[in-house]
Amino acid sequence: MRNGSRPLTYLFEDMQDLTPITPAMFLFGRSTAEVKDLDVWYANHLRKRFEIRAKVIKELRKRFRSEYLCQLIQRQEQDTQSQTCVKISS
Repeated sequence: MRNGSRPLTYLFEDMQDLTPITPAMFLFGRSTAEVKDLDVWYANHLRKRFEIRAKVIKELRKRFRSEYLCQLIQRQEQDTQSQTCVKISS
């Protein structure tokens, strides 16, 4: 039995009676009697979060390569052009 899954009221023999409230229901908003469903839900939730995180990282790398590195290359080209100009003083 999981933590917080003990009913707060007496259990009645009538199966058509209402489901007894447990402390876990207050925490999770649903019954934790079906642990497999919660595990599947949590695994799906983690998978979705991982996919979102991977997508954000991919987008940041793409922007870094296209924006920041291009600016560095342009700046380097400007610096080399200014260095090649030799001033002759008389």
